Amino acid sequence: MTIATVVISLMAAAAAVASWWAIRGQVHAIKEQTEAQRDIARETIEAERQIAHQAQQPYVWADLRPRDDAGQLMMFVIGNSGPTVATDVVVDVQPRLPRKIFDDDIHPMHDVLAEGVSSLPPGRTISWPVGRSPDLLRDHPTPRRITITANGPHGPIPPVTYSIDITDVTTASATPPGTLHEIATRVQDLTKAIQKR
Repeated sequence: MTIATVVISLMAAAAAVASWWAIRGQVHAIKEQTEAQRDIARETIEAERQIAHQAQQPYVWADLRPRDDAGQLMMFVIGNSGPTVATDVVVDVQPRLPRKIFDDDIHPMHDVLAEGVSSLPPGRTISWPVGRSPDLLRDHPTPRRITITANGPHGPIPPVTYSIDITDVTTASATPPGTLHEIATRVQDLTKAIQKR
């Protein structure tokens, strides 16, 4: 074997080793990229599963608001704005609200809310009158801390806690819906109908 043959063989062996090393590096990079794509796919699937899970949960809320047809009368309202039925709905209000209409120190609705409303379908609200806003503001201006627990189709929903302040509605309109113009128009229509007879 000549020196040239040996050199060529060594060069061919070195090229083969370099080629093998490059292919090994490419295979390793492909494995890492595949694993990274699998991780991204798993995370995406989990995020989509959580979004779908949350989209099926009820959304239970509580509020202190003026009654629509009598703006001075305040109502404590609970409702479900979610797409599914909420069950075992417990609403805790601290400090508890009085019932100023009958001068009760504690409103009896708190017993119902502590025991739990058995079910609250989507779109449903339940209201309790608590008194006129000036009476509540004068005697009980303290913010109320609301804590709501309930179950949805996938079990317990995370508890929700927030505060509502009666003084937030002091500058709100106390006018029931409708206008004097609407009343005048209806009276005119009624007058025309009577005159035709």
